[in-house]
Amino acid sequence: MTYLGVMILDVDVGLYIGVGFSLLLGIFRSQRARSSVLGNIPGTSIFEDVKACDQAKEFECIKIIRYEESIYYANVDNFKYKIVKLCGINPAEIIARLKAEKAKQAKLEKKQSAKKSSKKQQQAKEITNVNDVETQPPVEEQPPQPKERSTLDEIANKHLIIDCSCVNFIDSQ
Repeated sequence: MTYLGVMILDVDVGLYIGVGFSLLLGIFRSQRARSSVLGNIPGTSIFEDVKACDQAKEFECIKIIRYEESIYYANVDNFKYKIVKLCGINPAEIIARLKAEKAKQAKLEKKQSAKKSSKKQQQAKEITNVNDVETQPPVEEQPPQPKERSTLDEIANKHLIIDCSCVNFIDSQ
């Protein structure tokens, strides 16, 4: 671009065109950063892109993601997007599910505590009547029910490793 600018227009204008084109090219490259999921080649300590190398295999419950560009204010959103896309876990969705599960658990605990307090009041009334105490069968507590698999359990065994070996610098963003 610099050569064409100098040949067609002038030396000064050609140099400005070259500097401007170089800056734009740097911005476009950083916005279109390459990222990939890495897998281990069995029997070695080498990790390669699973799409580029057929022998590379991912570990179960572990995602290794390589981001191949410096991270700074202009591409931090792109970095976040690529990580979420490649790992397959959306943090906003998980947080919403955890909040819903927490609210459901709080309602269940409130309901159980209300049941327990009403049982205790009923037992206290029954104990005051001495004649009924001998005829009353003992109150059996219900065994705890097995908990459903929670959202937190689903993501507990998933790990994310971000390979920053190709990153030259990281901005405070």
